[in-house]
Parts: sequence; C-alpha cells; structure tokens
Amino acid sequence: MSALNNPGAASPATSAATSVLGQELLAAINDRCQHHIARLHQAIDASLGTADLIGTISRVSNTFNQETAILQEDYGFSAGQLSTPTIDINIIGLLVEKLATSKQNHASQLAQTMESHAAELQLIRENHASQLAQAKESHATELQILREKHTIKLKNVKEDHDIKSKRARKRHRTELQDLQNELDATQEAETQLTKENEELDAELVDMQNRLTDSIAAERELGGQLDQERSQREEEIKEAVARERQKLGDEHLDTEMKVHHLTNRIRAMNICQDSLFQTTKF
Repeated sequence: MSALNNPGAASPATSAATSVLGQELLAAINDRCQHHIARLHQAIDASLGTADLIGTISRVSNTFNQETAILQEDYGFSAGQLSTPTIDINIIGLLVEKLATSKQNHASQLAQTMESHAAELQLIRENHASQLAQAKESHATELQILREKHTIKLKNVKEDHDIKSKRARKRHRTELQDLQNELDATQEAETQLTKENEELDAELVDMQNRLTDSIAAERELGGQLDQERSQREEEIKEAVARERQKLGDEHLDTEMKVHHLTNRIRAMNICQDSLFQTTKF
C-alpha cells in the first residue's frame, strides 16, 4: 500500500560520513511509514466513505512528509543530500476504488440474497399457512368425531345408570316392605305377649286370692294343714317366679327384635334417600 523511493546518491565528500547516519535515517523513516500505513489500514477497515478515506490519506501523507523533513534535519541532512520518501497516493486511490467497487458488488449480492430469501420466506409462509389450515380442518373433524363418540358414550352410561337405579330402588322398596311386615308381626307378637302377661297377672292375682282363701280355710281346719299350706305356697311362688321369668325373657327378646328391626328400617331409609339423590344428580 505504500512505497519508499530509493535514496539519491550522496556526494563524495559526505558519502563515508553519512553512510551510517543514512541507514539510521532510513530505518527511522521506514518505521514512521509503517506506522502511518497501519493508520490507513484502520481507516479502510472502518469502512469510511470514498471522500472521507481520500481526505484521511491526504492528512496521513502530509504528516508523514513533515515528519520525514524533521528527521532529515535531526540527522543533519539537507533535502538535496537524501531524497524524501513519500506514500504512493495513486496506489491507495486504486485500492479505495476497488474497495468501493467491492462494496457495491457486495450490496448488489446482498440485495439479491435478501430478495431470494424474501421469496423463499413467502413460499414457506404460504406452505405453512396451507398446512396450518389443513391441520385446523383435520383437528376440527377429529374433535367433532370425539364429541359425537363422547355424547353416545355419555348417553349409554346415563341409560345404564338409570336402569341400575330403578332396579336398586325396586329392590330396596321390596326389602323395606319385608322389614315393615316383619316389624308389624313383631309388634303384633309383642301386643299378644303383653295381653298374655296381663292375663297371667290376673291369674296370679286370682291364685293369690284363692291362696288367701285357702290359707283362711286351712286356719279353720287346724294346724295339721300348716305344713301342706307352706309347701303349696312355696310351689306357687316358684311357679309364679318361673312364669314371671319366662314372660320377662320373652318380653326382652321382643324388645330387642323391635329395636333391631327399627334400626334396619332407618338404615334402609337412609340408603333409599342417598340413592334418590344420586339418581337425581
């Protein structure tokens, strides 16, 4: 990107004295040249416009030429003794034009690529829209089929539940009627036992009256019947105790049956109410 002109031939009077200084000067100038070339590379990499880049090149070239003149003065050389290296602006200008052309080509390629990508993207969108529409239609059809199947299944389940509920209600009504009949029979038996108990109590009172009368008669008959009377009293008391015990046991058993049947009827009523609530739901 840059070129250093070859130094001019030195005069015979100064050739020996300036050979070393000339080499140091050339090395110093070359270092500065490389430094400014690096600056030009940075300017090009920064993608400046053509006008800005040419301005940067001019400023760098002027600065470099001024620094070269200062270095020549520092080493004791005049402009006639050592030619001044310069940056070849023409070469850099060609590079700038090449860079601009490359940018234009890149921009054209980028535009073509974007256009191609836009067409591909549009095609993908259209395909995706078509696939989405087909998927929606298919999903709607499947959903409708599932709804119909679910409706039929729900109807069958409801009919089966209604049939089972009717059977269960009928069975519970039958069981409840049987329990009610059993309770009525038990209550009737309890009434009959109560009546028999009352009859036995009446007989017992009559027996006690007869016993009192018998005792009075025995007293009239004399002491020889005391032993027989005592024995008869014990027999009667034992018979009365046995009858009372028998009637008490039968009455307790009847009460237990009535209590058990009452609890079963209450449980059946609760089951029937629960079944009615479930069927209603």
